[in-house]
Amino acid sequence: MALTQEHSARKFKRITPEQVREAFKNTGLVPKKHTFGDGRTCGCAITAIAVESKPGCHRNFYDFVESMGYDGEYLYYFINGFDGKNNINFLKLSEIYLIGYRDGEAARRLIFMEGNK
Repeated sequence: MALTQEHSARKFKRITPEQVREAFKNTGLVPKKHTFGDGRTCGCAITAIAVESKPGCHRNFYDFVESMGYDGEYLYYFINGFDGKNNINFLKLSEIYLIGYRDGEAARRLIFMEGNK
């Protein structure tokens, strides 16, 4: 069974792959992994969401997206999933971490493997 927000006792706001695709499309940013980017020409999923929500936002992307109501722990592992980091001990992680990682991984697959259409 796939983990979903409904399976978690702790409710939190999630990022969908489609939301990331739209953020890149709307901002024109070139998708990048392993960096937040500059927010003007390129960026990661978090950067694209921040810049789409607040044009001209060119720093503190993580803090800005967290201020939009996203859980900091969820965002941290979303970023790891988007970057494709695989050195994470999933046995020791809470459900919010697992969901964040899997959501980031799904966004990465959509953006980099299926194309940023």
